[in-house]
Amino acid sequence: MIPIVLKVIIIEDEKRNADALITLINEFCEDVIVVATAENVKDGYKAIKTHLPDLVFLDVELPGGNGFTLFDYYDNPPEFSVIFTTAYSEYAIQAFDVDAVDYLTKPIGIQKLKRAIKRVRDAKEKDLATKNLPPEKKTTVDNTESRIPISTGNTIIYQKINNIIRCHGDNNYTTIYFDNKSKIVISKTLKHYDDELIKHNFFRCHKSHLINLNKVKKFYHTERILLMEDDSKVEVSTRKKEILMKILKGDDVL
Repeated sequence: MIPIVLKVIIIEDEKRNADALITLINEFCEDVIVVATAENVKDGYKAIKTHLPDLVFLDVELPGGNGFTLFDYYDNPPEFSVIFTTAYSEYAIQAFDVDAVDYLTKPIGIQKLKRAIKRVRDAKEKDLATKNLPPEKKTTVDNTESRIPISTGNTIIYQKINNIIRCHGDNNYTTIYFDNKSKIVISKTLKHYDDELIKHNFFRCHKSHLINLNKVKKFYHTERILLMEDDSKVEVSTRKKEILMKILKGDDVL
């Protein structure tokens, strides 16, 4: 199997800390390349747009605002993974609220660093294995009677997965749309449902959209728009367009 090379950006205002992390990565983490560094969130965001990293190491205490302000640039959770690096432990809960892979306190230990990077690599390998294969090689589960627990306040509702048309993510909330025209807003990220539903023939077609492939009526590939069974229209990102065209049958693509 060809190893997956992870592209990494480090956002860290203290050069000695950035250099120390680069040294650890170069010496102990195979197939990981640091493509850029930045000293503040604004420059880090520019570097992210330029290099499209798989992983960002993000310091908390930065000039001009802490590391959490990076997420203000995104309407939805970004597609790259984030590992926070800081000398302070009190931000850990906030870090995981934004779906951080890990929270490493300085000085960073080698084993903790390797475990955190392994989580990122495992997630990326899973994503590639399940999303980029042709449909005949995908392993899916029959949705007919499968159910998913959905927590609403003090109540857990078990909904049939096959009744779900699509999910729409908005920061730390997800709206789930059902085939009876109802919907429900859950205080969980879209990534949570992506991980739960991928084996049930769902597809993350956009950073904000997760769709049930069994509920697709048409894909207008020129406009990158999906028409779902409830007649809702869903945008498809540029980089997911070709993958989706391979998954859907020719009759569904216009």
